[in-house]
Amino acid sequence: MSTSNRFSGRQITIMVVAACLALVLLPVGAFAASSAVTTIADAVHSSQRARVSSAGRLVTAPCDSNGCAAVDGSTLRVGDGHGALTVDGSALPYRPDTAFSTVYYLPDLSHIKLIRPGLKAGSKIMITSITVMPFGFDPSFTVNIALTKNASPGTNCANANSGGALLWNQIVKYPQPLGMTFPSPLVITDRCAVVLNSGGDQANVTITGYVVP
Repeated sequence: MSTSNRFSGRQITIMVVAACLALVLLPVGAFAASSAVTTIADAVHSSQRARVSSAGRLVTAPCDSNGCAAVDGSTLRVGDGHGALTVDGSALPYRPDTAFSTVYYLPDLSHIKLIRPGLKAGSKIMITSITVMPFGFDPSFTVNIALTKNASPGTNCANANSGGALLWNQIVKYPQPLGMTFPSPLVITDRCAVVLNSGGDQANVTITGYVVP
């Protein structure tokens, strides 16, 4: 190579420095190209933007016009809109060991039947269904079946007496039977209750449920 075609020392120095700078700046450029910021905003209100948590997760929550769901740690906070979650009706557990299904024959007003007699104090009767099968001779006959608290239960609810507070009542017309279920049980809290035919013809009444001692 002739002297006129040789690189000078200055040119060689510039090329070395340029190569070093290229090696140093290449990762920075690649990072900048791959870390472009994307903003997710509401189409109507541009100031309302999505957020990213400190762990790098997109913050999301189901919302309505009243607010959004909240998370405590990794647990979804659940409420009924007015504070802590509440339960309407009974939350007592089902007891298969105390389940019962009893048929009561009620021919007239003189027959009043105790529901689950002999229970200890504090027991609750949880009624899950009632079926009424009326008997008669023509469609004009009806029965009026009632569940009431025992007006004068005596010792250990041994006496069957009507006249207490009404718990459930239904008029059933012969020959159509009636079947009612209670997803949230009908609760008899004082263990003393009776079933009676308060008017009309005779009927069989089947009461199904369980007892919470």
